[in-house]
Amino acid sequence: MVKRYLFFLRHYNDIDNIAPVIYYFLKESEENRADVIIYSGDYDYTKDKNLNFIKSIFPDRFSCTWLGSYFGLRTEKINLKNLNINEKPVIIGFKKKMGAIYNYIFKVVRYPLSFFIKHLKVADNPTDVIIPMLCAGRGGTQLKVSSKIQEILEEYTYPSLVIFDVNRTPRVIGLLQSLRHNGIKRIICLPVSPLINYNTFRSYDIVNIHSKEFKEIHDYSGFDAVGFVDNYFVESYTRTHEVMGLQSSLQNKTKALGTLRFCREWLSIRDTFINKFDYPTNKIKVILLLSDPLSNVNETEIYKIFELLSLFQDYEVVVKHHTRFKQRKRVFNKLNKYNNIKFFDDVESTSLIEWAEIVLYWSTSVAIEGFVKNKTMVCLDYVSGNKNLYELFDAGYIVRCRDDLHEFLSLYKIDKGLIKYNKIGVQNLLSIFIGSQDDLIIKKYLDFMESNELRTL
Repeated sequence: MVKRYLFFLRHYNDIDNIAPVIYYFLKESEENRADVIIYSGDYDYTKDKNLNFIKSIFPDRFSCTWLGSYFGLRTEKINLKNLNINEKPVIIGFKKKMGAIYNYIFKVVRYPLSFFIKHLKVADNPTDVIIPMLCAGRGGTQLKVSSKIQEILEEYTYPSLVIFDVNRTPRVIGLLQSLRHNGIKRIICLPVSPLINYNTFRSYDIVNIHSKEFKEIHDYSGFDAVGFVDNYFVESYTRTHEVMGLQSSLQNKTKALGTLRFCREWLSIRDTFINKFDYPTNKIKVILLLSDPLSNVNETEIYKIFELLSLFQDYEVVVKHHTRFKQRKRVFNKLNKYNNIKFFDDVESTSLIEWAEIVLYWSTSVAIEGFVKNKTMVCLDYVSGNKNLYELFDAGYIVRCRDDLHEFLSLYKIDKGLIKYNKIGVQNLLSIFIGSQDDLIIKKYLDFMESNELRTL
């Protein structure tokens, strides 16, 4: 009997983390089938190497499609909050960059079509204009959305399980409602990455804890079970809600699964289809992995790091921006004056880590790969104001101020043995991320999904 899992995924690291789950699920049985629906409109999934690899191995049991294609779209994006069945239009975002088409729709045909269009909204992003899909009369939208979601569900064997990457309910509420309306009883999330910044207030802004916005940002109530790599964020999240007198939407629905993305077997597989980074040098090779500046990052200290690194000409430094957030140009303009620091925009982090001898970082989960591959890992903990799992485990070398970084760079080039590098901390860190055996973490993921399969429709 064919077992089909239906995955709704966003982009980038979300796919990086869940792709190995799909691979091992398909490998488990020749009767298993997996279909991915990409619900982000800003990612070209056709170029994703993880998905293309899986397709090459299981061409008849795997597919990947963009959600918008079911609604006749090409490059626009669907507003998932309004993609629902509660007598609202199916709402689709069009970029103002469409120029002539945009002007034609709103200046020429707007009024003749007003009979069919319920209302006009402006998106949160000022570069977007939201217009409803045409629908004839009350209830027409419900039929349109419902039939499209039903089409996805019944395209092959009806799914045994629907799986999302970890997301907040309000961001995909319309999609969740549509799935429920079509008989889906269980919807779960798989981990997208370890939440290295494990405190609840992880971003630079302070959100009013009494506001609707705060509750929406931390609302996971739309999912029946949520997998995390570890329990540290969940515990912090729970404590924060308890002291506020709020009910945690994660209560009794989470499970720590580790991260399949960084298990040794999958990294070996991934190395076979990732381009190698060829940048020869006789100097000590260093990669600096930047993190999202929104996560309580002191940008001024980043500049100081560049300045300090430039003083050590024995090191060849490569800088990589955060995958989903290209740092401001003024940050990288600072690099032009340093002849031992280079910025590579389009090289994958995996390739850079493989090339490097030393990995500098502060809160990116990608650094875990460096730990697994026995690179010298240096956490610049003082750059970010968040609680950090690397610092919690004292894994490798923790830099708590500029002096620490200066000391490390000075000693390393003389004699690595002079550096107090905590290998026990590294082992303890990896024990919660990947465990001792790949088979065990693979089984943990497969068991978690199977235990949440749909029993009744």
